[in-house]
Amino acid sequence: MQRSVAGRSLVALCLALAPMPALAEAPIKIRVVVVTMFEHGSDTGDRPGEFQFWVEREKLDRVIPFPAGYRDLRLNPEKGILGIVTGAGVTNATAAIMALGADARQVLALVVGQGLMLTSIGTVAGLAGAVVLSRWIEGLLFGVSPTDPLTFAAVIAVLVAVATAACSIPAWRATRVDPTQALRAE
Repeated sequence: MQRSVAGRSLVALCLALAPMPALAEAPIKIRVVVVTMFEHGSDTGDRPGEFQFWVEREKLDRVIPFPAGYRDLRLNPEKGILGIVTGAGVTNATAAIMALGADARQVLALVVGQGLMLTSIGTVAGLAGAVVLSRWIEGLLFGVSPTDPLTFAAVIAVLVAVATAACSIPAWRATRVDPTQALRAE
């Protein structure tokens, strides 16, 4: 544990003292960060992938070296849009975002929030489908009505608990990884 803290402090000190021309200028106001996980080829000029569409559409023309990352960062300083390709996987994505300065709590809240948003959409759609289709399975049910509110509430509670765990556990593990080690392993 002590060596890990000392190693992180040394890396932070080296990064702080290293000459970085992109940071020598006045700070850039970032309004939006575009995060993508992959790109087929180069960032511009070939078969467009997920990132190239953003680069060309939002004019992310300024390239900022990001040696620890999967690819260099792309920036549109007028609009305040920063683009980053993280590489595949939750750990790589989390490491890249944390290397840019995001707090582990922010990343965890983002991942869990997105997962619960999808869960709520699926729950509402499933609930509507269950109510509509319940009259066809009424003959198969014994001792419970097809639209029993307690049964629906119990199923929704279990679904939300499982979805929360399924989102939280991998995200929590990914935030515990040192970003420099995760990016270096790529």
